[in-house]
Amino acid sequence: VRAVSEMHAEPAAVLNRINARLLEDLESGQFVTAFLGFISPQGQLHWGSAGQGPIFLRPKIDEALITLNPPILPLGIEAWKAAPSTTSFTIEPGGSLVLVSDGLTEAVDPADHLFGIDRVSELLDQSRRDAPADVLQRLRETVHIWHRGRDPLDDQTIVVVQRS
Repeated sequence: VRAVSEMHAEPAAVLNRINARLLEDLESGQFVTAFLGFISPQGQLHWGSAGQGPIFLRPKIDEALITLNPPILPLGIEAWKAAPSTTSFTIEPGGSLVLVSDGLTEAVDPADHLFGIDRVSELLDQSRRDAPADVLQRLRETVHIWHRGRDPLDDQTIVVVQRS
């Protein structure tokens, strides 16, 4: 990703190249979800997502959370050509971008209830003024309590980006 990103500044172009390569390398039935975003020093976000989502975006600290859904299939499933993104956002100071893997939203309690996207959104709303490390810790602790001592069934990755 880093090498291709040095040649292409458009997320769709990078994802197209990586998808073509993974189609050659992955065995049938294997795939990779990915989010790729470039944020300028002015806070302009250009993004692309191949099956990774939802992505949680709060352009300004006092604005509602926006949920971005992946516009293209995961990488390595089939040949496709993603069009350059026509949607960009400006993340103002205090605004944030949060990515979570499906292992977090699909975490189950002992009764097999999903943690869900709505609970993640609610936690992000309650934590909108918190530092990224505190948001991360709150999400981790809440999902851990949700599991009630059971091991997660999938990886639980969280990325919190906040513009200072």
